[in-house]
Amino acid sequence: MEGQLTAEAGTAGHRAPFHTLARYLMTSSLRRTLPGHLWVRRDAAVVVDDRTAAEPDIVVVDAETDEVVLAVEVVPADGEADSEADSEAGGGAGAADATQAYATAGIAHFWRVEQDPVTDRPMVYVHERDAATGAYALTGVHREELAVPVPYRITVDLTGIDHL
Repeated sequence: MEGQLTAEAGTAGHRAPFHTLARYLMTSSLRRTLPGHLWVRRDAAVVVDDRTAAEPDIVVVDAETDEVVLAVEVVPADGEADSEADSEAGGGAGAADATQAYATAGIAHFWRVEQDPVTDRPMVYVHERDAATGAYALTGVHREELAVPVPYRITVDLTGIDHL
């Protein structure tokens, strides 16, 4: 019938790709408790060095200094075509290369969001940059709920993706 939703054969229960849903969940959750001096931006270029820029999915930026305090990369799920991911952090670099690019840029906090192979929900790898070495240390892997005190107090209900 015209004007009514219908499910075509083979598409019943179709959901938007993981990458899109996870980006939305993370962006809205970061904004929910954002202090006034910080901004959340999507698809902003981050200068790594004189010749290289990376494009994380989400950044949290100090509004006064333009310093990126958190970069978030959402890794497309297996089988998801994502042309943006192919051009990020050095032209198709792998997760380790992308992580290193953000550390080189001096970004204090980096999160890599992947689809948990068991639950299909987001699984967040939280990294914090060691100022002495310039390298990231993994501080936790979060499923179901992400709760961290830095760069500001953030809580994300990762199961919320089920309702998007």
